[in-house]
Amino acid sequence: MPNKISFSTSYAGQAPSFLSSAIAASGLVFVSGSCGVEQGVFVQGDVKDRATVALKRIQSLLQARGLGMEDVVSSTVYLSKYVQDYDSLNEAYLQAFPQDIKPTRTCVGASALPSGTDVEITCIAVEKSHGPIQKITSPELPDTLPFLSPALSIQDLVFVSGQCAEDGGSSAHTVNDRTKSALGNVRVLLKQAGLGLEDVISSTVYLTKYKEDFNMMNQAYIQAFTTGSPFPTRTCIGLERLPGGTDVEITCIAAKRNDGSGQRVRVPINVPSLGAVPPFLSSNILAPKAKLYYLSGTTGVGTDGTVSDRTRAALENIKTRLVEVGLGLSDVVSSTIYLSNYVEDFGAMNKAYTPFFPTDPPSRTCIGIKDLPQGTDVEITCVAALREPHMGKTTQSAKL
Repeated sequence: MPNKISFSTSYAGQAPSFLSSAIAASGLVFVSGSCGVEQGVFVQGDVKDRATVALKRIQSLLQARGLGMEDVVSSTVYLSKYVQDYDSLNEAYLQAFPQDIKPTRTCVGASALPSGTDVEITCIAVEKSHGPIQKITSPELPDTLPFLSPALSIQDLVFVSGQCAEDGGSSAHTVNDRTKSALGNVRVLLKQAGLGLEDVISSTVYLTKYKEDFNMMNQAYIQAFTTGSPFPTRTCIGLERLPGGTDVEITCIAAKRNDGSGQRVRVPINVPSLGAVPPFLSSNILAPKAKLYYLSGTTGVGTDGTVSDRTRAALENIKTRLVEVGLGLSDVVSSTIYLSNYVEDFGAMNKAYTPFFPTDPPSRTCIGIKDLPQGTDVEITCVAALREPHMGKTTQSAKL
């Protein structure tokens, strides 16, 4: 039995050769970044019109699996004109998600999106068999945003919306303070689910002033995650704009513990042949209960040449990390590619990327951003689905 199923619909359109419109795996559906395209053409009008079509395309894909928008548990919205388009985007978004329990959401400003469009939306939905979906709130945090849930719990995972400083940063004087506040929010929400930061398996950190603020953010981040357990996987990127004009936003996914015993189920996998891992992340985290394998953002740093060379180097690195747990690139279900020179480099990146996934490529989102680690030009992060008889040599680490 395959560990993933790729699919599309006539409304969503035929996917290009380098991605699948959607992938069903491990009780989840991973939907590629969706834009306002109908019959291969970007729709006219404003961002609300294009967001509406992007969300209808997502809906058509979910319906093909017997699901609906009420089954979406996580969404990420990218806007190329964040300040101008945020309110219009929200109008379309609220119409698409009329249910009481909204998905978790992160909405950020990108430097560039496919074909110069202004909105792209990607999401994760849960199959009925892996529900129910439960909303997580806390009396310590306001639940006043009508277009998202602070956090959602499903069978094996907890998804947390992008978190900023609790009051938008008005009383948090530095990015260090605002990082502490954002992670404090994450901690409070996870506590409501009986979890802690030590249960986080994947985090994404967004900074609007990457070069200036990375070290200060990192100090607060390391302090928060110094729990005696391994750090989660992490991707950190520099973006144009974040909610309320803040300078740091953090979103994450946590793995639930074993029923009854309360034993944590997250296995850090580091590959010695790839060299030392930064002290603030795990290179990879195996979540056996959720049947998923999360990989930190991967770059081609240290590779001379072109963006094609660095894309190939990043994917070879990912391949090695998959092989370490008995998987391959064919098991990848979702990838996100960040390019610091999107317009110039997309074609070359794609030419290097496509041969690594000759059949049933993963779902994919590719966006242009401001800054990447060590000034590189491409970073790739991905998730893979475990195979049924999997665990093997990693089971001895399952108590970590």
